[in-house]
Amino acid sequence: SYPSKKNVPVSGALIRCGNRTARSDSRGQFTLNLPSGKVPLLTISADNFHIYREQYSRAQDKCFYLIPERLYRDFTLLTWQKTPENPQNWHRKWTVQPEFYIIRNNASNDQVNFLLNTLKEDNLALLSAGLYHCNVKITVLDKDPHWTNEEKSGKIIFYFADGIMDGGIGHSCDADADGVIEYGEAGYSTSQRMFKSIVWHELSHTITAGGHINYRPSVNNEFKGIPQISARDSAVFNCIYNSPPKRSN
Repeated sequence: SYPSKKNVPVSGALIRCGNRTARSDSRGQFTLNLPSGKVPLLTISADNFHIYREQYSRAQDKCFYLIPERLYRDFTLLTWQKTPENPQNWHRKWTVQPEFYIIRNNASNDQVNFLLNTLKEDNLALLSAGLYHCNVKITVLDKDPHWTNEEKSGKIIFYFADGIMDGGIGHSCDADADGVIEYGEAGYSTSQRMFKSIVWHELSHTITAGGHINYRPSVNNEFKGIPQISARDSAVFNCIYNSPPKRSN
């Protein structure tokens, strides 16, 4: 699924679900009768692609995305680890278009406007392979409404606060450890200068389970001043976003 919206069909892929199998045709399509009761994970394998393991119900628009092996040859995920909150090491995914909120607190108009204008460039569409967008209504609130986790559901919340480390912080929440992101948050210091790189860096954390990519000095590393996400970076993030939960690599 790289770059965004330029997917190609994979023919001859072997699809397994329990003891049932099928092969994809020249259009990358297949038919498989699912067993009754609890359905096992689908396993999809094809030459030159990583093995794909996924719940059949988590297909995006009835599609499964295979990840070319060559895209994994020259980068490393640094923080993709099991945590007490995520003991099965699920890869978190958004399953709905998120709403966007900015909480101003004591930030300047210049900071808030910079954030708004940067989000309008909509690199989220690149990072999520065109599934989700920033070009939606963005609500700006003057003060923190102190939402509960349930009230945060379905939202990506950008906020400003005193004392946040320069560059910002960001995370996604999967409280049920079921692989579905409930909400994401990104925070910036009220005293820092804003850069496009830090806006996209922290947004990346809200959709990719918090991992850093050690590939190049880009917005996705701890780096400042790079104005754009490169085509290579967006390709890598597309692959991460579309990869299955509980992957072994």
